[in-house]
Amino acid sequence: MSSVIPPPNVTALRPERAAKALDVSRRTIDRMIARGELAAIRIGKAVRIPLSELERLVSAAPCAQVIGAPRAVRRRRAPLRIAG
Repeated sequence: MSSVIPPPNVTALRPERAAKALDVSRRTIDRMIARGELAAIRIGKAVRIPLSELERLVSAAPCAQVIGAPRAVRRRRAPLRIAG
């Protein structure tokens, strides 16, 4: 099992490794590159994503948004009892 933390001398990651580091699919990385949300470098046929670009993406993420946070519980009112 390989670590998602790159060695100190690495400055860019393959899309597969970037996807693993961000815990998303390779397809998500490809879509982000296609939409211009994530910059990538093409060297011949090889695609690399600079670590600085991944750091920018993570730091720009809205930290206040918590996915799956519990919602406030609504209390039901007791049924009305009519005295007769």
